[in-house]
Amino acid sequence: MFNDIYFLAIPSFEWYMPLAAKYNVNENGPTPRLGHSTAIYGDKLTVFGGHVVDQTISNDLFTLDLTTMKWTNEGPQPQVQPLAYMANTVILDNMKQAIFGGLTQDVNGHFKTTNEVLFLDLKTHQWQKPGKVFAEILEDVPAERMGAEMVFYGDRLWIYAGAQPLTNVEEEKTFSDFFSFNIVSGVWKKETGFDAMNDENGEILGKAVRLYNTDAAVFFGGCDAEKKTCSFDQGREILFEQPNANFEAAPRPEGEGFEGREGHSLI
Repeated sequence: MFNDIYFLAIPSFEWYMPLAAKYNVNENGPTPRLGHSTAIYGDKLTVFGGHVVDQTISNDLFTLDLTTMKWTNEGPQPQVQPLAYMANTVILDNMKQAIFGGLTQDVNGHFKTTNEVLFLDLKTHQWQKPGKVFAEILEDVPAERMGAEMVFYGDRLWIYAGAQPLTNVEEEKTFSDFFSFNIVSGVWKKETGFDAMNDENGEILGKAVRLYNTDAAVFFGGCDAEKKTCSFDQGREILFEQPNANFEAAPRPEGEGFEGREGHSLI
């Protein structure tokens, strides 16, 4: 595990560290961890949760001032359940961070997945849950999971795939289903009309991104939690306003393909 931080300049694609001579993560910064949630609001970077070196799941919140490269430890978030490990996040238009699912740890140290939605106001650091949650039928609500892929479009969170780990109360399972959650009405719905998402092969720890100012989204990568293979080297592309749109993959020159992977970044 690591707690390093690096910046990628675009379009030069060069990695760098601003104020490297002054930066010190050991001054109020997060300890090494994986599976945490991150977001940027203005000139602040937030880091929440994650699996830390003592094999517990943290619910600490940290902020990094990007102008000074100084960390602030906001401390544990006792009002937040679930704790965040392999939970998926996305930034909403009102500068709130939406968090879905993830692996939780109760007071007895037992692990379980969740299907809850939480919102963090990135300006005030106040947490919220949906007032009420509705669904027409039980199948419209996603099963508890971690490592799902999520984007935000049209007042809805769009959530794909994920997995349920092997625990003492749950069997291991990889999901391939697709759901939407209306953050205004609180309604869950299982989405079956998108051809690109109707694939029997599920995945965990893939990444998704919505193209800026468009209705297009890309879901890429991930691994099969049951078979322990990472063969999902093709992306899934959808248009929210044209669910049945089909995309043909552009031919790649020999040797320029992508290997299957999980836990990568996608911007």
